[in-house]
Amino acid sequence: MIQKKLVLLLVLMLLMFASAAGLFAAPDVLVDLRLYEGARERGKEKTSVITSYHLKAISSAGKILDVDLSGEKAELEKIFNLEGIKLMTQVKWGWGRDLTDKQFQLVVLNGHKFIIHLTLMEKSDHFKLEVMEKGSEKEKKDLETILIIPQGKTTVFGFEDAAGKPYFLSCQRHPDTKGDPDEPVKVPPIKKPLLIRKIKPIYPKEALRAGVSGTVTLDVITGVYGRVADITRVEGHPLLHKAALETVGKWVYEPFILHGKPYKATFTVVISFSLNKGKDEGKVEIEPVKVDQKGKPKLIKKVAPKYPEEALKAKVGGVVILEAVTGIDGSVKNILKIKGHPLLTKAAEDALRQWKYEPYIINGKPREVRFTVSVNFNLAKKRAVPAAHEGPGKSISE
Repeated sequence: MIQKKLVLLLVLMLLMFASAAGLFAAPDVLVDLRLYEGARERGKEKTSVITSYHLKAISSAGKILDVDLSGEKAELEKIFNLEGIKLMTQVKWGWGRDLTDKQFQLVVLNGHKFIIHLTLMEKSDHFKLEVMEKGSEKEKKDLETILIIPQGKTTVFGFEDAAGKPYFLSCQRHPDTKGDPDEPVKVPPIKKPLLIRKIKPIYPKEALRAGVSGTVTLDVITGVYGRVADITRVEGHPLLHKAALETVGKWVYEPFILHGKPYKATFTVVISFSLNKGKDEGKVEIEPVKVDQKGKPKLIKKVAPKYPEEALKAKVGGVVILEAVTGIDGSVKNILKIKGHPLLTKAAEDALRQWKYEPYIINGKPREVRFTVSVNFNLAKKRAVPAAHEGPGKSISE
């Protein structure tokens, strides 16, 4: 009993020490590692007699990708001329502010065990990658290289085994958390969060009497819940400032999500004051009704997306997901979000803007409605088709 108490006391002391040292705090440097297995195009597979097992690099350095996770596989297939690619394993690695320890992961390739090491180096953005073969005898180092992984980017390193089978290590680095955790993320206009509650400004009487119109530009900061927490800059005619500040202060946005977590965000907002519309200002704008796939209106007119020539040449296929808003007449009024391969998104958007749905009726009145649409670009058939829920019968390209 005394021995158990001593062990428990020792564990508690270790926990207290670790907590005090900040070992359980969020990591300052965070990297997602994914290991892919590739398949070469038919006729290009290597054949060899294996006398000793080894790994060798496909390229001397890592390649930095400028695509998000949804387009990573397609980008690798295009760059390395592959027929297909599949995810073997993935892991999340973190380093503290002053730690340079190796992070490691055990993987099995063609029946052989390997340990992947990644070490954060003192030089900014530099990581040491090592792949060690693990056996009954002393571990043998098969690969060693230096990877540059900038914040918010993904670096890919390719290698192949003795049989010519290609593999790829994808190292996706999150923006570092060093510094003030409350510092808002600067968001460009095209990426700013969706406005979900908007109140139109009340046109100031002094501005109406003086015949003043124009735009007011504001830099706003939203909290983690999407409410406007602060306004750091106001530019425009002084007679319009107060109305703009009071209005934007009541707006609510969707929380800004980065890598699955909500952050404070800062971005620019522009409000227009028009003398012709001055009498109608001050009304609360009704946001579109958001519905799921089962509740969205019936599609009555559809236009087939044209498969982009660049995507065909690059052998890019896949699904493009769009968030559409239809007006009271059922036509597509706006497209809020687009997710998919960059070579396919414009063709999907151009086609969707020509689609038409039945008006969405609530309590006998037509309403604007917001929902998700999926368009599948089938490379094998070299055509774009709608998702299964987009309507019965033939594909939209037939």
